[in-house]
Amino acid sequence: MNNERLQILKMVQEGKVSPEEAAKLLEAVEQPDAKRPKPKVVRLMIMEGSKAGQLVLNIGMVQWLFKLPGTMIQLGAYDKDAILEAISRGTPGKVLEAAEGNKRFEIWLD
Repeated sequence: MNNERLQILKMVQEGKVSPEEAAKLLEAVEQPDAKRPKPKVVRLMIMEGSKAGQLVLNIGMVQWLFKLPGTMIQLGAYDKDAILEAISRGTPGKVLEAAEGNKRFEIWLD
């Protein structure tokens, strides 16, 4: 669930908006915003302890890499098709976050 939806649900819980108002807000969040610029890059962030690195790639390049058979990108149990679907929707923000021990991996659309 993305941050916008969580914020709306929290506002309902706190009584700041009615469930009916929240439904309208959620509907607006679900629909693509024509005024919002589409992301152009995918940012892959890898953190291990105090070390961090990131790789920024053009969205088209990432889509092409993910579709290659036997691609070198290893995402473990994460469904590449689901990630590609999120990229094709074009909603800016975090697509994936995974953690194991002191290692963390994130995919962002910017």
